[in-house]
Amino acid sequence: MTKGIFKAFEVSEDEVGRLGPTDLVMLIKRLVEADLQQWGAPLSAVQGTLKINLPDGGEDLSVAWSQPSSKPGVTDHYFTVFQMKAEKLTDAKLRSEPIEANGKRLKPAVAEVLARRGTYIIVTSKTNLTTPKKGSKVTRRTEVRSLLRSAIRNIDERVDHARLDVYGPVKIAGWVNAQLMVAVWMKQLLGQASADFAFQTMENWSSYRDRRMHLCRGLHSAANRTRYSSHC
Repeated sequence: MTKGIFKAFEVSEDEVGRLGPTDLVMLIKRLVEADLQQWGAPLSAVQGTLKINLPDGGEDLSVAWSQPSSKPGVTDHYFTVFQMKAEKLTDAKLRSEPIEANGKRLKPAVAEVLARRGTYIIVTSKTNLTTPKKGSKVTRRTEVRSLLRSAIRNIDERVDHARLDVYGPVKIAGWVNAQLMVAVWMKQLLGQASADFAFQTMENWSSYRDRRMHLCRGLHSAANRTRYSSHC
């Protein structure tokens, strides 16, 4: 989404870094739902909470659904857990994220990922995952994923059958820019979209007075005038 009129909606990594905890969860939930719609998967597959600073067992958002495989008689199962962090994460913090406070057990959601051979993703809106450490021969994101896997393997070797990842501001911005209406929503969330913005989400579009009048006229009738009068 970088050409012509769509350039105005492009989200940057700096804008991702401005998101607060609740905003981050709302964003990832919208992105997941947009992807599910593209794949033809049910939105009911998404479960989560907007309170990411509460004890959650290692899960802020999860996605689980099954569908027939291209192979006859086989069903593909998908299970992904997202853990959101609207903060800068040190290496020590990253190592501790999937592990309970006692340091002896994995958080329940992470243990379930391993049991189901699913995917565990830490989403951090404020951690630089693009600049490698001095002297490192691998990307910072690769380094962090290895660090995370090593920390989990110390407790449970089943981690070798699961997928682990860490999404930083650059990865999140790229995901947003692949979903136009989510990018528009984020621009509105950050106060960068006004009434004359070229595109609007349905929520904002329907709130304009001239649009609401047309909607309300269509709803009014002798039978429903009282029902809708408080909304128009």
